[in-house]
Amino acid sequence: DFYLSHKGNTLIATDYDGDQGAFYSDDSGKTFKQFTGLPTGKKLFCTYSANNMILVGTEKGGVYITSGTAFSPANGGIDVNTSVYGIVAKDNLFKNNAAKKFFYLATSTGIYRSEDMAKSWIKVKVGDYRLIN
Repeated sequence: DFYLSHKGNTLIATDYDGDQGAFYSDDSGKTFKQFTGLPTGKKLFCTYSANNMILVGTEKGGVYITSGTAFSPANGGIDVNTSVYGIVAKDNLFKNNAAKKFFYLATSTGIYRSEDMAKSWIKVKVGDYRLIN
C-alpha cells in the first residue's frame, strides 16, 4: 500500500509498510525515482508546505524533512521513539498583516508545534493523538 500525494506537478508515493520507501515522479507518473535518507519501517503520513518542503512521519522515528531528494531527521524537541500519525501546516495572518506558518504533529506522545519551518518542535499537549486538522 502507498500513500499518493503531490507537490506541484511532482507526484509523491510513500510505502506504508516502509519496505520500499518513498518515491517521486516529475513526468506525470511514467517513471518514479526513490528518495534517500528515510529509515526503514512504516512511513505513516506525508504532507507538503508552500516552501517546497516534504515532511514524512514515521513509526517510532519521528519526522523527516526534505526540500530536494534526500531526507534527514527533523526531531529537535520530539520525544525518542515517537510515532507520527498526522501532519498539518497552518498559515496565520495577524492583525498587523504579518504572516506566519506553523506545523503541527499528531503523535504517540502528544501534539507538537513548529514555528521555524520544522527545524524544532514544542510539545503543546501530552497524550496519544491519531488525528490533527
